[in-house]
Amino acid sequence: MEHFEESYIPIKYQEQFIEEFLAEDTNIYHQLIAPPGTGKTTISLELIFQLVNKHHCKKILILNPGNALRDYYADLLLSISLPIPVLSIDSRSYRELESSVAETTGFWKEPTILVMSIDFAKLERVAKTLQSTEWDLVLIDEAHQIVGTRKELVTSLIKCNSIKRLLLLTRVPLEDNFIPGQEIQTTVWEFRPQDYISGFEFQVQKIDYQRNPDEIKFISKLLRNLETYPDDRISRFQKEIFLQQSSSSIYTIEKSLTRRRNMLAHGESGAIQEIFEGYEFRDIESDLNYIESSDAITDKVTVLDDINGITDLIELVDGITADKKLNTLKLLIEKINTGNSDGHIVVVTEYVSTGSYLSSVFDKLDCTTHFISGTIPHREVSEKIKAFKESGGILITSGVHYLQGIDFTKLNALIIYDLFGEAEYLTRKLYVVLSRTLRDSAKSNIYFLYDNSEVLPYDNKLFEALHILVSDTSSLT
Repeated sequence: MEHFEESYIPIKYQEQFIEEFLAEDTNIYHQLIAPPGTGKTTISLELIFQLVNKHHCKKILILNPGNALRDYYADLLLSISLPIPVLSIDSRSYRELESSVAETTGFWKEPTILVMSIDFAKLERVAKTLQSTEWDLVLIDEAHQIVGTRKELVTSLIKCNSIKRLLLLTRVPLEDNFIPGQEIQTTVWEFRPQDYISGFEFQVQKIDYQRNPDEIKFISKLLRNLETYPDDRISRFQKEIFLQQSSSSIYTIEKSLTRRRNMLAHGESGAIQEIFEGYEFRDIESDLNYIESSDAITDKVTVLDDINGITDLIELVDGITADKKLNTLKLLIEKINTGNSDGHIVVVTEYVSTGSYLSSVFDKLDCTTHFISGTIPHREVSEKIKAFKESGGILITSGVHYLQGIDFTKLNALIIYDLFGEAEYLTRKLYVVLSRTLRDSAKSNIYFLYDNSEVLPYDNKLFEALHILVSDTSSLT
């Protein structure tokens, strides 16, 4: 079977789903329920590749609950060799189309893969153009967020006989009678690490470090301050982000606190989105939409607003003499690179701001450094991965999914700097990547940094998610 990328080797249950879905007749409605990180997005790309190239489908509509997810999907599709154009539509590009499309011709008459935010698609003038087109496939990502007027759009497309195939990707089962009067076939995937890592040989090492007393003092103070804020002033979700930033790097939390202080000094309260500064935005936007649509917590959108308390925290950060986590990473890379000047090392971190900071640190150390994240255009990301493959160095990425383009047989080390909050989700992504790139004869050393201070829980969560792979524990100090 020809796949959309040479390195793609589907796991058995994924391959079975592809074959069964493609064998179905049209007018089929299907929900795929699977935990994050098990390959739903990859499978959707494979299905589109097969439908277009082998089943001669001409019209595909992809709806996402968020603009960032829309752009992410469009970038992925543009990286695949497809014979029909991929269009990412927002309000600006739609207005341009409106001015150029003749009424007699209408919208979407030519073969196209259309990627659109469902909140834009449900606008009346846009929805009418979608309803008047017959779609070979309508694919909806994060379908558990399809409620209210979003759901009305999907129902209207079905009533207009506009959908030949409907695929709903979701992490939780959809409600019964999700589409009134229509039966939805259901496939459920469960995550089993053995499906991904059976027969592979690779080593995972836990690298212990101990935070400095001044770091522990700062984090303890931050914990106490956050505990004093009731949930109607700052939500638990927002508190978690501040703690994750502290666990990620001193630079990241200092940048976040400084920005908060400056906003308050200028009389700005800060919107909820500001709390996610430096986060991998494509992973968070759909969650934001979901959070903001919940009546239970829509009033919890204020952020830390005590300027004196924030100033006290910044002073504590300024008093930190050394970032122990960063120094541990430096020692580890120095050890790995001993006698191997042109090695290939990948460092994974969850925050864009942390990744950018690490990149600047190693640039100053005269290391060949490449940094990629969701904020960088897909073409530039591809160029950086290519340069890393050819010349080696240190590749720093704020997204595990980018590892799909890396040949692990030529990798000296993969270092997990931080994966927290969604550690299980991201380690599932890691298993998927390893299963596609590691063969029976391949070996690669994987390291993750572990804070023995245990003032924050995130490293322990990562250890629990990775424990079946851990073969050794060591310290560099």
